[in-house]
Amino acid sequence: MYIPLVTDFFALIMRFIMTAITSNFGLAIILFTLLTKILLFPFQLKSKKGMLDQRRIAPKRAALEKKYKGNPQKLNEEIQKLYKSEGVSLMGGCLPLLITIPILMGLYGVVYRPMTHLMYMDSEQINTVGNEIVSMYKEGTYVNQNNLPEEFFTTLEKQLSEGGKMVNELRLAHAMNGNVPALQDTHNKLFNINFNFLGLDLGSMPSYRPFNTLMILPILSAFFAYLQGWLAQRTNAKMNDGVTGAEQAASMGKGMLYTMPLLSLWIGLSLPAGVTLYWIVNNILSIAQEPLLNSIAEKKYGGMPVVEEKAKKKAPPAVESTGEEVDPSE
Repeated sequence: MYIPLVTDFFALIMRFIMTAITSNFGLAIILFTLLTKILLFPFQLKSKKGMLDQRRIAPKRAALEKKYKGNPQKLNEEIQKLYKSEGVSLMGGCLPLLITIPILMGLYGVVYRPMTHLMYMDSEQINTVGNEIVSMYKEGTYVNQNNLPEEFFTTLEKQLSEGGKMVNELRLAHAMNGNVPALQDTHNKLFNINFNFLGLDLGSMPSYRPFNTLMILPILSAFFAYLQGWLAQRTNAKMNDGVTGAEQAASMGKGMLYTMPLLSLWIGLSLPAGVTLYWIVNNILSIAQEPLLNSIAEKKYGGMPVVEEKAKKKAPPAVESTGEEVDPSE
């Protein structure tokens, strides 16, 4: 998914990391994900605030629902008045999260399509590089630094002959390793990406037939997706205690608890290992971030009802008593 402003902004960050700090794809992904988590932290905190606001006004909302049980139109009007008077947004807990969804999709695009977003290549240039690599392989001038099998080159040639729409950029960038100088005439912004991370080749695909060590990444991805969902479900259940619709939200959360690990496993088996590493790091950082988010949100927003919080901000400073009685007649 390509979201121009979002993807281009984060592509600049990733390119800076890879050209100025490290060319190792694994380390770059970790730094990139950590930095984006820091940038998205205010949105996550805003979402927690919205959940706490909903919890604080839950008793008042429940009273209105009881009072206007037979009059849904009046109930809706009174609920809107309640939210307005309390300064609470109806979408307070959801809107910040909805904002982060396209951002996360944009981040995924940066990791999955490095030739487009990091090397500034269009589809025609990418296909030209692919054809050059196939030609070099046939001529015997290709430096097979990553020990790519013949099947890779035959598949690439077939994809290019069909228009190149199915060419996997991450795998093609992987195939460029050791051959960038020979390809510089094709595009002057090509650069080597080191896909070796902790002995794992992040530009290759996991396989269970024959088995390779990259299979550990989809398994870890599914595990951390489950753990992150389980922790989030427990936290949300506590924060949504007494909130209207909490049971429905909890039911949806249970569904996601099992759906996301399966989706993570499928992604891990279907895409190059570098993308899976991104999902793993993202989930690990989300798990580590959750207690910090909850602590800050509870201290900053969870200690008093919304009305009291606003009144406290507007109240004039208290005047200290001198202990002397004042004559009312004065």
